Amino acid sequence: MTCLGALKHFSESENFMVITFAESRRNKGYMADELQEASGLKEVPSSEILSKIKRGEPTIEYDHVRITGDFDIGKLDMPLNGGKYHIVPSIKIISSVFNGTVNFSESHFQKYIDFTKTKFDGSAKFIGSIFSSGVSFLSSKFESSTWFERCDFQGNVMFHNAEFRKLAIFNESIFNNDSIFIFK
Repeated sequence: MTCLGALKHFSESENFMVITFAESRRNKGYMADELQEASGLKEVPSSEILSKIKRGEPTIEYDHVRITGDFDIGKLDMPLNGGKYHIVPSIKIISSVFNGTVNFSESHFQKYIDFTKTKFDGSAKFIGSIFSSGVSFLSSKFESSTWFERCDFQGNVMFHNAEFRKLAIFNESIFNNDSIFIFK
């Protein structure tokens, strides 16, 4: 696992961030227990979730599902506001699997986002995104390269027990609140 640039903006403030890199432990914890039988997860096409985002539904919640197909916010016919896709709903996708690539680049998340215990099989991109109300990747697993560069984390950030199997990039990201990074 490689992490680049995560502490860039903390040297100039009173706040601090502790980043701990723990050795990778395969088959221990949530994945072995909760997602062992991935074939038993209900399948949800990524287009279903993207449609709910586009409609601006107040809350989007999924638990123990497999999200099929590539998930690309840029393919929605949504207007940009200040160069960003404004994501109004609170999104909670927990103990689930994204089978394809995930692209939330240039998104502005208005409400809390929760990807607790979720596995990302393909690459995950959040480049240039704003998280206004916090985000949780608690115990999530990223199988491919992951980009969080130029992100603005305005609320609390939780990467506790997140596992990055490939490159994880946080270059030029800003952390404005409490942030917990304990990687596997």
